[in-house]
Amino acid sequence: MPPLISLARTSWEALPLSVRAVLLMVTGCLLFSIMGALVKLLGQRLDSFQIAFFRCFFGFIAFLPFVLLKKGRRAFRTTHFYGHFLRAAIGVAAIIAGFYATTRLPLTDSTAISFTAPLFMILTAIFLLGEKVRWRRGLATVAGFIGVLVMVRPDSGTLDVAAMVGLFAAFLAALSTTLIKRLSTTEAALTILVYFGLFSSILTAIPAYFVWHPLTGDDFAQLALVGALGAVGQFCQVRAYATGELMAVAPIDYSRLVFAGIMGFLLFAELPDRYTLVGAAIIVGSTLYIAYRETYLSRTHRAVLAVRPIAAHPEDADAPQPRSDASASDAVGPANWRNPTLWTGPLIRSRRRSWRTGRSASLILRHAPASARRLRAIRSGHRKRAGPRQSEQIQ
Repeated sequence: MPPLISLARTSWEALPLSVRAVLLMVTGCLLFSIMGALVKLLGQRLDSFQIAFFRCFFGFIAFLPFVLLKKGRRAFRTTHFYGHFLRAAIGVAAIIAGFYATTRLPLTDSTAISFTAPLFMILTAIFLLGEKVRWRRGLATVAGFIGVLVMVRPDSGTLDVAAMVGLFAAFLAALSTTLIKRLSTTEAALTILVYFGLFSSILTAIPAYFVWHPLTGDDFAQLALVGALGAVGQFCQVRAYATGELMAVAPIDYSRLVFAGIMGFLLFAELPDRYTLVGAAIIVGSTLYIAYRETYLSRTHRAVLAVRPIAAHPEDADAPQPRSDASASDAVGPANWRNPTLWTGPLIRSRRRSWRTGRSASLILRHAPASARRLRAIRSGHRKRAGPRQSEQIQ
């Protein structure tokens, strides 16, 4: 390994994980912003289908050698072939619609509209996964769509078609993310990437053939750069979420608005109006609150599990039952609150259901606060039955 690369790797590994996550996220946001500017430039002379084809094809070529080097033929082993095809079809539609909106809207507007994908994910979780969304996240979702209305301004008499296509692209991106979550329960991450790159290249090649425009050397270089920037930017963001905490990394994603505003002003002389700024602020605030709630519920779940390990469900025939003999009760205290199945029952049953149905972890997180309250109530009752403390009896 060359000395310069070795020094850079050593310096990178010496950084704290939180700093690495921030740097990776900022890098990914910058690369995606540059890609969006290139797509807007290319969209002035090329069709969105043709740009989408090169984005998928060159992105697939960019990471394929690394995947084959790490997993080889095992990366193509799958038990959900049609699931990968469906996810690729929806992802391709999202890319094409997003490129159409990017080429016809100011960069700040198209970027802000793309941030509505987490809001649509709440809706897909309700209608497709059967999850229940409580009032806090529900209100945050409604507020986010109000921000979209502020940006689109439907009362102005004309409804911008490009903005509607951008919203449709955000919905498709949320649907694609939901399918990725379902596939990731049985499929490896590299397998999902390989099949998406393969199917998306094939699916975009068909419409690109009918709108093909001859390419110059500069066009070809820019299209190859679009694919490479998309692949590397996606890798940086995935690694950032895997390295750092959600609430520390997610807000940095909104730096794309700043990068998009700067590039829009320098390259296309675009200045966002007050409606765009107000609507973008509402969308960013609502999605940040949703990310905060998800982090809070996750921490509550971990805190409940840290109090007492999860025991087997009492309905399981082979589950070890708690000891009820007198010696065991005297050693560990009354079994009514010492037995974890009494206060983690809803949590365990929800976890069992989520394993069988493949539903997301919010089924587990939803019961965590209730389990904590149940534990406190049982412990409170134990103290009352135990009578006064020994020091109080002496007095």
